Amino acid sequence: MDEYIDFEIEYNYCVESTNECGESDWQCDIGYGGMGLGDINNDSSIDVLDVVAIVNIIMGYLDPTPAQIWASDLNNDNQINIQDVILLVSMILD
Repeated sequence: MDEYIDFEIEYNYCVESTNECGESDWQCDIGYGGMGLGDINNDSSIDVLDVVAIVNIIMGYLDPTPAQIWASDLNNDNQINIQDVILLVSMILD
């Protein structure tokens, strides 16, 4: 997973694995940078609407998509909680 990607840029990834049995063929796929960390509502900006969205996720009012879960877990601890809200507000105020 890339952490620093540009918004709306298409990336091409190729992987080759190697183990005791030998090397695999290259497997390639395209990734797309459509949503950034903290942009919960995917509107290309990090603002109070993202804070509302993350609080709604925490309170159970919003059933998040996998992309929203990724964008909401700002401290990467596999939990969406008040710590992520604090980090999001800090991002907005900077």
